Amino acid sequence: MQASAPPARIFTRRAGRIPAQKSSPRQRRRGITHNVNREIGMAEAAKKGSSSRDAGKGQSSNQPATRESLIQGLQEDLAREYKAIIQYIIFSQKVDTARFMSIAQELQVHAHQELDHALKIARQLDYLGAYPVHEPARVQVSDDNEEMLWIDLRAEDDTIRHYRTRIRQAESLGEYALAETLQEIIKQEQDHQIELAAALGVVPDDSQRQGQGPKQKKG
Repeated sequence: MQASAPPARIFTRRAGRIPAQKSSPRQRRRGITHNVNREIGMAEAAKKGSSSRDAGKGQSSNQPATRESLIQGLQEDLAREYKAIIQYIIFSQKVDTARFMSIAQELQVHAHQELDHALKIARQLDYLGAYPVHEPARVQVSDDNEEMLWIDLRAEDDTIRHYRTRIRQAESLGEYALAETLQEIIKQEQDHQIELAAALGVVPDDSQRQGQGPKQKKG
């Protein structure tokens, strides 16, 4: 009989499993410190990025009002009133289509009201110690009756937007008398907006008539 083979050696350690090495207390402390520092660094980076984004938003939309910015804005408002006076005077005499004859009389009234607005703005500038501007914003003209009215309507849209901003500036600086004066002006400007829109057969609210009317000329 052949002698039986010796029993195979049994390995108690599972294949691929390497016993973990024990780390010293100093190594453990180093690892904890490294992880904490890494997390702190990531948190600070995220905070800086968020602060930069918030600062960018603030600069574009929520600049605090100052006396200087209020005066500059009023000067620009006054220049727009000069422009409106000139355009209303010209267009009130040049509108000759039967469809727009009724609005032609209204344009003459608008011209007088815009002069009143200009006087009120100039008075407020004098109160604030500023010398009123003497040049109008860029005047636009046309030989086409409908385009004339669109020019005036868009000018009223622009004027109303700026007066809303000016009212907020005045209130934030405690200039409540100025804010009340501007509120009176903006009521008449909105009446102009309504009358012009009615003559053109469009809605007064400019946010609801985007893309309507002739294309605006640049320059």
